[in-house]
Amino acid sequence: MKRIVCLLLAICLLVPLFASCGADNTTIKIGVLSGPTAVGALKMMSTNDARYDFAETYASPDLIVGDVAKGKLDIAALPTNNAAALYNGGADIRVIALNTLGVLYVLDSTGTVNSLADLAGKRIYVPNAGSNPEYIVRHILEENNINATVDISIVQPIELRNRLLNGAVEIAVLPQPVATATVVAASAAGKTIATPIDLSAEWDKIEDTPIVQGCLVANATFCEEHPKAVEAFLENYKASVEYMTASENLDAAASLCVDYKIIAAKPIAKQALPKCGITYIDGKDMKTALDAFYGILHSYNPDSIGGSIPDGEFYYD
Repeated sequence: MKRIVCLLLAICLLVPLFASCGADNTTIKIGVLSGPTAVGALKMMSTNDARYDFAETYASPDLIVGDVAKGKLDIAALPTNNAAALYNGGADIRVIALNTLGVLYVLDSTGTVNSLADLAGKRIYVPNAGSNPEYIVRHILEENNINATVDISIVQPIELRNRLLNGAVEIAVLPQPVATATVVAASAAGKTIATPIDLSAEWDKIEDTPIVQGCLVANATFCEEHPKAVEAFLENYKASVEYMTASENLDAAASLCVDYKIIAAKPIAKQALPKCGITYIDGKDMKTALDAFYGILHSYNPDSIGGSIPDGEFYYD
């Protein structure tokens, strides 16, 4: 009898240990931005998995940054410069993966721009002053010894798009999918706007690491308390990215972009998706790419990343 009692006690003690080795089904509050940084998550969002509460699709970085800083989100998709600035400002976050590479294109309504060299002496309008696009453009121009005027007076990409369409602006830099939508809208209005320069391709000619415009960050305390939930999320997110970027899924992926109001029309989505820089990079490769990118941003304006290049604690492992 004593042996049976001892055995039962041992089993009772082991059950919690075995339970702790299982899945963590904690609900994760997730925020994404309306644009390329949301695209990789769309297949995941469409499954309606109860573990993942996609709380909101935010219209602008300022709005999602505010909720991350307040601790309202467990995981969020952010521009990489905003992630660094939040961390340097004392936010309790870790970067857990990269999700968006370069998405910037030069748009030309003059018919005179066919290569980077053709930008010499011209005025180029770039949105989002003080953030990734401005310094990406400045760096590419500087490294190629091209003297052009970078005009950052028009902040919002949509406003810049509208001015390009009505002729108030001739040359501009816009992200996908806005760039493709602008070309299509111009054609429908009987105008010609081209995208002669892919800035990611130009960046790759001068740098060993890619442009990294978007990332996923997680609340550091949440990571410590729910590591299995974070790992499961990353596995599912990676699978979602693979689905959204597979050529055989282009039609279905484009439909998801329209369903979740990331892109207005399916034909535009099918053209823009392959150019949206959707990716999944974590671990050492993530750190290498971000360190290099932050180093370049810091050289132009330390305030763009919150004053300094984030230390090792910034990276989730």
